[in-house]
Amino acid sequence: MGNLLEDCLAVSAANMTPTWVDASFLKQQENIALPIWEDPNGASAGLLMVDGNRAAEAGLRNRPTRETARDTIEWWGTLPAERTATIKAGPGAQREAEVLALWRERNN
Repeated sequence: MGNLLEDCLAVSAANMTPTWVDASFLKQQENIALPIWEDPNGASAGLLMVDGNRAAEAGLRNRPTRETARDTIEWWGTLPAERTATIKAGPGAQREAEVLALWRERNN
């Protein structure tokens, strides 16, 4: 996850620093589903254990993360303003700020 965020930051104009929180803390929060993150001890933990070797041997090639991030940002910029005004994945800016504030309060 850290490498993914580093790659996304490298190709974007985002001015942010990731805040790492415990999976147990996230599980305690209501309405905080995070896209592309799975609880390593949760019901979907098996997804994190899938071995892609057979797919790679059969010819699957993953694009470099930075290339995917760059192209996604470019694509996002082509969408109408009414579509990009509100994200459809993740907790939303206000809820994210609330959860981060709670995390900092508990850990300072």
